Amino acid sequence: PCRRPFRFSLSNWPVSWRLGTVLILASLTGLFFGGLRAWGAVTTSAAYGRTAQVAVLGEQATRLAQALGDERDLSAGCASYQTLAADATADHAGPGVVKQVNAARASVNADLTAAKKITDAYAKRVRSLAIDIGPAFPASLQAKAQAVVTMIDSLPGVRSQAVNQAPSQIIPSYSVSISSLFILNDEITSGSGDTPLADEVRA
Repeated sequence: PCRRPFRFSLSNWPVSWRLGTVLILASLTGLFFGGLRAWGAVTTSAAYGRTAQVAVLGEQATRLAQALGDERDLSAGCASYQTLAADATADHAGPGVVKQVNAARASVNADLTAAKKITDAYAKRVRSLAIDIGPAFPASLQAKAQAVVTMIDSLPGVRSQAVNQAPSQIIPSYSVSISSLFILNDEITSGSGDTPLADEVRA
């Protein structure tokens, strides 16, 4: 005997219902996979955004390191001329010698003042970028960025101490500050997962 078709069998549905069902299923499938692709695109976009963010931070940190290096050298130069001026006065050197030493010291001091302005400009940018390294980034990168923020905040103290320090003390003091920027860049290159970015930051 022939089996009676199941009541809810697709073959019992009107053609319009079948067509509508196919269209609905196709639409739902398209929405599902489209949603997956959109989510993937958003995730990729966010990752690229974070990569771009640390790339800018690395570039600005490198510029700040250079500016601090220039400031360090000029600070040491000022201290050297200050010592020379004191020695010339103590040794009762001629007025011409003292005048030349003081003129050279004033010139280096003017260069130092200009260098500090450059340092401050980069420090402001780096501090702002480093503060934005939040929970979306690895904990190690957050820690290195916070260390840089702390270093920048302590820079006025380093400068204040340098006024009465010898060059042999000024250079290590500034070098410690600069090292925190190099450590941050090392963290960026090792944790970015972006080979071109790592190469550029290392360069």
